[in-house]
Amino acid sequence: MVIRDIYLLRRSEEFYLEPGHEASVNLALEKSPPFPCTKLCGQVISGCKSISGATVKILDKGFKPMYHTDTDSEGNFSFVNTLMPGEYEIIAAADGYTVSESRLISLMPSNPLYVTIKLVPDKNAGLGTVYGVVGDENNTPLPGVQVYVFEYGIMEFPKAVTITNSDGEYLVYGLSPGKYAIRAFLQGFLFPDDVEIEIRPKEMACADLYLYRGNSALEGTISGNVIHNGAGIPYAMTALYKVENNNCGLMQIQKANSRGFYLFSGLGPGSYIVKAKLEEEYKTLCSNVMIE
Repeated sequence: MVIRDIYLLRRSEEFYLEPGHEASVNLALEKSPPFPCTKLCGQVISGCKSISGATVKILDKGFKPMYHTDTDSEGNFSFVNTLMPGEYEIIAAADGYTVSESRLISLMPSNPLYVTIKLVPDKNAGLGTVYGVVGDENNTPLPGVQVYVFEYGIMEFPKAVTITNSDGEYLVYGLSPGKYAIRAFLQGFLFPDDVEIEIRPKEMACADLYLYRGNSALEGTISGNVIHNGAGIPYAMTALYKVENNNCGLMQIQKANSRGFYLFSGLGPGSYIVKAKLEEEYKTLCSNVMIE
């Protein structure tokens, strides 16, 4: 027979009893929660091989983590008087293996359950990973950068391509051991030299990259359409003025295309005005006039 709590132990606040006085101390006890009288045991294997050091995790039916343990040298695990009766998901993982599929189990009071979990070797376990952050010359992370990983000496086709996230981070996994060259590209920026890196089996190598702003990154463009009654005016003359100290200085002049579209490029920050017009040449007809 096992001695078990009916109510949980609770203490009173400290008090002082005067000589010859009476004290009244009431205690409100809480009922003891149900005892988790279940037993779950099992083994993690791969083929005929037991897997030691594997992590076995218990989750509720909503996949909320609850408990975990590691297998012993024989691949065995156990949860004794840990889980309340009910249904759970069980899953296992180990280095060099893919994570097992989750399995629904049902635990009953005083009814031991034995589970065997099978793991499959990860064919990519020996491959490497390269990761890092791409930033500018001020070490500000750059999102949207295209990162290319080439096998060293074979620069025609990349081995992997990825794009940095909003924090400038990139990650490429599944690389065979060997030497690689990494380069990055973002419109308006220059990447000085390829970064060379050697990946060893299972290695997670960090390679931070830096881009530098080119002139095009500091320059802007102004474009638009010259129209009349909603239709483009072909070959309209457009003029770009820069406004400085309330004065307008003509900077560029160009003829729009056949649809009335114009484009001014290579412009620095500042205030501008665009003007447009269209001229036509008229022929003057001259004749000799005799005045008597």
